[in-house]
Amino acid sequence: MDPTSVSEGERVTLRCRTKCTCNILIYTNLHHLLVPYMLYEFLFILSSSTPDGPRNTSVSVSPSGGIVEGSSVTLTCSSDANPPVDKYTWYRKNVTSPKASGQSFSITNISSEDRGEYYCEAQNRRGSMNSTALMIIVRHSRRWTGESDGIRR
Repeated sequence: MDPTSVSEGERVTLRCRTKCTCNILIYTNLHHLLVPYMLYEFLFILSSSTPDGPRNTSVSVSPSGGIVEGSSVTLTCSSDANPPVDKYTWYRKNVTSPKASGQSFSITNISSEDRGEYYCEAQNRRGSMNSTALMIIVRHSRRWTGESDGIRR
């Protein structure tokens, strides 16, 4: 049998043929079946590391605390996939063009104009999946004006 790729959920048939006059013992879900030698074709359902598109795609943010105007923030995309994700793309919700590519996306000198929902798309040769959008809220930084509590310094 030539090697063949099969995706999860697809049906696969493996044929076993023998000329022996013996019984064949098959294990399925940890139970065994005794099959007479005359029956020589079986359907096997295998559980293995099957290739599939990205799953469980999510975004994490660093630093995890509040985001203050003028600071920097890094968003990181992660996803389970086999084969591994080979392309990450970053989007801002309601904006058609991508913001960036790569597993991480950094916004430096963040301002209120960067406020919005961001999400990533993880992609491999078997498919793609978007993360849930993450809302970035930018707080105004408190700038010292030289006056505090009515006391001039």
